[in-house]
Amino acid sequence: ELYSIRKELHRLEQQNQQYVVALKRLNEELNENIEMVAVDQASVRTRRLAERLAIVDTPVLLSGEAGVGKEKTARFIHDHSRRESAPFMRIDFSVIPGNDAARYLFGYQDTEKDEYHMGILESADGGTVYLDEIAEMPAAVKGPFLALVREGACVLGDGVLRKLDIRFMAGSKYSLE
Repeated sequence: ELYSIRKELHRLEQQNQQYVVALKRLNEELNENIEMVAVDQASVRTRRLAERLAIVDTPVLLSGEAGVGKEKTARFIHDHSRRESAPFMRIDFSVIPGNDAARYLFGYQDTEKDEYHMGILESADGGTVYLDEIAEMPAAVKGPFLALVREGACVLGDGVLRKLDIRFMAGSKYSLE
């Protein structure tokens, strides 16, 4: 039995290494040549504001129609901030089923396999999380998420309260005022 456990552990370690390599490759592809180009006055003002926001470590809300560059602006701010070498994670609430959102964000404990599956928030610790279509965040995760934003800590899927250092930026096509 010990042999089969070691064999399975080895297989999982190899699989994990493959995932790490694939994630690094995808991250490099996503980060290639991402820079804001500002020509007209409104774009110049947006770029200057983004440069100033990169200096301060505060949450940012970006609103505008689809396709105006909210995510690129968030990435620009991240790439010019002290968090530039840390992860930049995007969560699109328009595509996450409501019943899976908590597991996806905070992780979960698989009791059958006695395994903990890390959520995206924990994996973004030290970096930036861009919340796309924040207006569509499921009600079930609003409370725990708000606690994380306010307190810097939350109970993750394994039931443990953890402090997380994450800068949040959010985007919405709707006015959230």
